[in-house]
Amino acid sequence: MSKVPPMLELTQWDRFVFGVSLVLSFTAATVRLRESRSGAWVEFRWVHRTIGLLAAFYCVGYLAVLTGVVDRLEWSRFFAGVSMFAWLIVWVYPPLLARRISHKIVTQTNKILDGEQ
Repeated sequence: MSKVPPMLELTQWDRFVFGVSLVLSFTAATVRLRESRSGAWVEFRWVHRTIGLLAAFYCVGYLAVLTGVVDRLEWSRFFAGVSMFAWLIVWVYPPLLARRISHKIVTQTNKILDGEQ
C-alpha cells in the first residue's frame, strides 16, 4: 500500500513530465558544466558553472519524485524557494553580463579602429 495520499500519486502524465524534465535538466547540467571549463568567454564560466549545478540539483529533485523519495507536493514547496534563485541566475543575470561584455568589446574595437589603443 502506498503511503502517498491518492491525490498526490503521480499520474502517467506526471511521470512523463518529470521524466522529460529529468533528461533535460541532466542535459543542461552536462552542457553548462562542460562550458564552465572550456567556454569561449571566461567571464561566463562561473555563470555556466552555477547554472550547471542548479540544473544538476533539479535533476536530483526530479529523480527523487520519480523514485518516490519525496512526493510532488514536498518537491513543489521546496523548489518554489529554489526557483527564486534560479530566476536571477538563469534568466536575469546572463543577459546583463552579455550586455556588459559586448559593450566592452565594442568600446575596445572602436578604440583600436580609431588608433587609440
